[in-house]
Amino acid sequence: MSSDKEFLSATLKDTKKRIALEDAIAAEVKAKGYDGIDIDFENKGASTKPYFALFLKGLYMRMGNKWVMCTIEARTPPEDAFAKMPPKLEYANDFAAINKYCDRVRFMTYDQRTADLTLNKKNGATLYAPIADPLWVEKSIRLAMKQIRPNKIQIGIATYGYEYRIGGAVGDYDYSILWSFNPRYAAQIASSYGVSSARNTAGEMGLAYVPTSTQALIGTDTFAARPVGEDLGVSATYPANIPTPSSSTTLQTAFRYLVWSDAQAIAQKVALAKKLGVRGISIFKIDGGEDPAMWGVLPKKR
Repeated sequence: MSSDKEFLSATLKDTKKRIALEDAIAAEVKAKGYDGIDIDFENKGASTKPYFALFLKGLYMRMGNKWVMCTIEARTPPEDAFAKMPPKLEYANDFAAINKYCDRVRFMTYDQRTADLTLNKKNGATLYAPIADPLWVEKSIRLAMKQIRPNKIQIGIATYGYEYRIGGAVGDYDYSILWSFNPRYAAQIASSYGVSSARNTAGEMGLAYVPTSTQALIGTDTFAARPVGEDLGVSATYPANIPTPSSSTTLQTAFRYLVWSDAQAIAQKVALAKKLGVRGISIFKIDGGEDPAMWGVLPKKR
């Protein structure tokens, strides 16, 4: 795995370095008797697109009967990602090549936040910065299925949440992400501040509260926010996509908003995978911090 844009560019575009990496990976997999390799190269620039495809081709040829699995960013359909379509839209991932040279393709269908402008507008009257709205997940997977065989695709499912500082105006919120957290943290906040959580329009859990100076719950159940991005060769971070609020409706007091993926939200993604007829699902992350009820909604091995 790497998300170092400069390193990936320098490696993939250099023929000798690229081939050396292909050789090294194939040799390691065979020497250790592994089933295969999972390639997770994030934050690539669009200029690396043909070179990443060459890398996958070379690796696939070297691996023989060993698996090549690719973990890649979800792609929001352009009509939902841009208020004004850019004159030239370039991606860093060649879906056709990935379909040809990857035995499995795991899509990171999480960290949606404010990526889908259409859904943002539809849910503008409410707090809306989901981990992964099933409607967005379905759009991105259906787009991928146009070039990647469904029996190779796995839908990525998150088990964590995000906390935001909310400013701006009512119905015109400004989302500033603070950190990621495990569901236990949300339970601590709810108990400490006497607030209740509720299921939101994306099918996930959420709660809002006004922090006090005595808040001291930031600990083992919070962690650095994940970088977020699509395979656009433009930016690895989504813009806020929130207009500047008018002064007459600006919130007088900023508050916090928590949104997270629990067992029911996970069950919705499992149902979506079955509906779309894809290979299956892929969970990110399993570290003991996930909703324990998750294990009751995951499909059993067939």
